[in-house]
Amino acid sequence: MESDYITEYETLVASLSVEYHRKYPMVESLDIQQTLWLWFITHTSKYFEWSELEQKDKDKLIAKSLRNAALKFCEKEKAKSVGYELLDLYYYD
Repeated sequence: MESDYITEYETLVASLSVEYHRKYPMVESLDIQQTLWLWFITHTSKYFEWSELEQKDKDKLIAKSLRNAALKFCEKEKAKSVGYELLDLYYYD
């Protein structure tokens, strides 16, 4: 299973890490990659569930999930480096 998702998604992980490093230059690209690989380890049930879908649908779901993980990680790291709480971004009336 490990080699399956590594070879299948290494290009996607690399490109997403570069994309989010450009948007959040305070976050290292390799840190983003590590976070995305951790997503696969912590979400094995989703990976197996989505593996039963057509390849196109599976790729879309994994790409969206990886983008969400990268965004969440980068926003958290930006908040740390700038000195605010992530919850400061959200407010309620």
